[in-house]
Amino acid sequence: MFGDFDVMYQAGQALLRGEYAAAALYPLPAVCLFALLALLPYHAALALVLITSVAVLIALFKWRAPLWTLYAPVLQVFAFGQIDLLCLGLLRLGTPLALALLSLKPQLFPLALSVLLNNRSLWKRTALYITLLYGLPTLIAPGWVGQWLRQVDDGRLSNLNGSSLWAMPLIGFSALLAMALWQRLPIEVIGTSFNPALRAYDYALLAGRDLLLIPVSWIALGLIVFLSAAWPMALCGLVLVRGDTWLNRSLVGVWRWGAMNASAKSRGLAIRLKPIGG
Repeated sequence: MFGDFDVMYQAGQALLRGEYAAAALYPLPAVCLFALLALLPYHAALALVLITSVAVLIALFKWRAPLWTLYAPVLQVFAFGQIDLLCLGLLRLGTPLALALLSLKPQLFPLALSVLLNNRSLWKRTALYITLLYGLPTLIAPGWVGQWLRQVDDGRLSNLNGSSLWAMPLIGFSALLAMALWQRLPIEVIGTSFNPALRAYDYALLAGRDLLLIPVSWIALGLIVFLSAAWPMALCGLVLVRGDTWLNRSLVGVWRWGAMNASAKSRGLAIRLKPIGG
């Protein structure tokens, strides 16, 4: 367990010794943050990442947080010691600085595009923060870019063995064609199911979007084991093609009804308490 956290922690330790471990597959600005984490003892650093991940789940989903721990990619994030739930928190926060920090895991940044397209006032400040995050380390050690680019492909891009439908071109093309004919091409689907750089746990960033993701993720996990291939987790991204589902509308409707009912009761109470002649 926690193998991915070990890689990040060791990359941070290497940077503290003045070495950039490009084999960790993270850009230098991200490894700078890992170096801060590596200042802590191993178990303290691991506990910090895990506890913060739990806090993000609770902050985002409140009483539904235990439900989303049943989502297979979320369980994988905890098992591997990954930082994807922290990235989910950044994505949901949606501020320029948060979106810039999300770019430190570049394969996840396409998911930020929907936020940026919905609010173009974020563009300039997000671009400024990204420039600072990447520009300052590059001024100090410009060679890191070449090192990272030589190491960044671990087979996901060249061999298409990541968790995307491009691992099965016929299925991927058929899905794209169907979506185009249906005139539904959500950015989140393109940024996940058709993103060759993703791993299965990266689909944790879809947590909270649709309850159907939970059973689909376990079907996908079963197919991953049965087929010995990573691509089935891309089925989770296709769930978002459904858009605003009946279940989600129903939950929102119940919440609104409760809020309106509570407001009506409050107004009624205020009327009853109004003094005579007032």
